Amino acid sequence: MYRKFIHNCTKLDFRIFWSDYTFAAEKMNCKMRTIVLISCASKKANAATTAEQLYTSPLFKKNLAHAKKLNPDAIYILSAKHYLLPLDKVIEPYNQRVSNKKAENKAWGAKVIEHLKKVADLQNDKFIILAGKDYVKSLKGSLKNVELPFEGVKGNGEMLQILNEEEEKQWVAEQKLMGAELQKISKRIAALNSTTVASETFLSALHDFFNTLRRFSYPYQKKRGKKWIVPRNGIYVFFEKGEIYTNPQGYSQDRIVRVGIHTKDSDKDSQRGNKLFSRLDQHFRGNMKASSFRKYVGNSLQNKAKHSITDIEKEVSNYMKENFSFVVFEVETQNEREFWENKLISTLGQAGKNGIIKSSNNWLGKHSSNPNVKASGLWQDDDMNGLPLTLAELQQLLQIIQQSNAKYKL
Repeated sequence: MYRKFIHNCTKLDFRIFWSDYTFAAEKMNCKMRTIVLISCASKKANAATTAEQLYTSPLFKKNLAHAKKLNPDAIYILSAKHYLLPLDKVIEPYNQRVSNKKAENKAWGAKVIEHLKKVADLQNDKFIILAGKDYVKSLKGSLKNVELPFEGVKGNGEMLQILNEEEEKQWVAEQKLMGAELQKISKRIAALNSTTVASETFLSALHDFFNTLRRFSYPYQKKRGKKWIVPRNGIYVFFEKGEIYTNPQGYSQDRIVRVGIHTKDSDKDSQRGNKLFSRLDQHFRGNMKASSFRKYVGNSLQNKAKHSITDIEKEVSNYMKENFSFVVFEVETQNEREFWENKLISTLGQAGKNGIIKSSNNWLGKHSSNPNVKASGLWQDDDMNGLPLTLAELQQLLQIIQQSNAKYKL
């Protein structure tokens, strides 16, 4: 059963009446919520999964990505079979389309509205519908505040073109903001004096660098059209939900939990080869034999559960996809990648072991059997006793990151 609710309301003088997990409020001053509705798709995964993962068509993925960039209060999927789906609802694949016949379409729309009434205010909330006319025509009359970005658009191909153009505008705007922010950090670091700089400054700068770059989470793009957006050769830096780094000034950012590279260089002449992307894929979808990252996560999940997990690989994949995000930057040669990986791991690992960077009380890695993982707050067992970054190296690293950001529009 749904629970009807009103968000962002300021109490004036009201009474609340409870009935079957629903309530109505009188005399409330409420802020309009924004709700995005996106159409389902005929192309689906082969097994039960969340609604967000079930639909696999390019148009659905673009619609969902665009919806998330709008930062709405809620996103729902308009389903031919299930009417209205939250993104996290687990469902089986099905084969059903929204009918274009008037009576059947009207009946479907009435069911959607019935579901919407349970989760939204049809008179006060704003609805953005990213869908074609068959989804829209039986809904818009019941919604007071509605935006139809695809009104008058002919077919899925034109919708996809509009979304691609909008994505390009957003990428360009974000690129400018990231470039400007990296430039600010660069000036701040350039002004430091190597004789007085403290280790906390290095740690703060590293978190500034990497929290500024474009963040990827699963499922992620490797290309926009024919253009790579993930470098073929480079270094990745992972973040984990719930893990926060707070600098000496009290400013909090996502905490770095792993740094890694790939072995061997990608073939520059190949249109397929991307060793960095392949390595990232091994972490999210591979197996524990091929990924030490997955091995450490799997070990911690097993220890936390205190019993044998039947399908540990599946459990690890789910945890990885739900909890980790990452940034990347280009470093072309294997020797350079190894150098910077070692510097970053030594700097971050020693800070973790010395208590300068702290993992959260609930961090999964605290259940690890590996003492280095536990002590450092990093999902790795690499040598952390190397020389940490110097100020000159920190400045050089920022230049590398800036160049990569400009080249790949990351």
